[in-house]
Amino acid sequence: MNVEEIEKYLKNEMNEDERIFFESCVKTDPVLKKELEEHAAIYASFDKIREEEMKANFMLIDRDDDLAHSEGRSVAFDTELTKRRSIKLPTYFKWAASIAVIAAASWLIFFQNNQTPTELFTEYYTTYPNTLTPVSRSGTEFIADYWQFYETGRFENAYSAFKIVVDADPENEEIRFYLGICALETGRNNEATNNFSAVAKNAEATFFEQAQWYLGLTYLKMDDGDAARKVFQTIASGTGSYRARASEVYSLIR
Repeated sequence: MNVEEIEKYLKNEMNEDERIFFESCVKTDPVLKKELEEHAAIYASFDKIREEEMKANFMLIDRDDDLAHSEGRSVAFDTELTKRRSIKLPTYFKWAASIAVIAAASWLIFFQNNQTPTELFTEYYTTYPNTLTPVSRSGTEFIADYWQFYETGRFENAYSAFKIVVDADPENEEIRFYLGICALETGRNNEATNNFSAVAKNAEATFFEQAQWYLGLTYLKMDDGDAARKVFQTIASGTGSYRARASEVYSLIR
């Protein structure tokens, strides 16, 4: 996660899937939670600064108006007053932009060249949440109980259940994606890459973007920086929701 994603969340600019994923990351990543709390505090302080500055500016405007009237000058046509007002009001936005740039730079500098691919995997990986409603495909009933394995972290059981479904219905790309997650969670890294790669071949797949992202993460876990770099470069050059995060990870792979 990076500053852009955190700010996007705080500004309520994420779609539903992005918000669900982000909040699941916050729940499982204490570092991200701390970053979110710090940025929320910065936003709150900006609001306070802006409120105080606006109050001060209005007080100054009232004072200038009184002074102008007492001197018989027209406030509407007082060039000096107009200049002063136009300069003072935007300072909050300049401070906010400066702080955002500094925060982003600090985030990148902190991690730059300090982590191996496997360490980056640990830093960026979170289990993707269940966003699917159990479905029936090709006569194979996929019952809701199977999801309990996944949602409670019993990935070995979930892997077995998902594999039965995929073996019976190889075109079920949604369940194949979750099979990939379970394979990754249970140390079946090569199988995880095979499943994510299969889903990532279809740009129309429900989990196309997620499959790309988790494929890159799997290569990081396997300490294959070159393969991971190619995947994240591809994601970063696109327009998907993982573009910013992929660009960040790409810059950190050594």
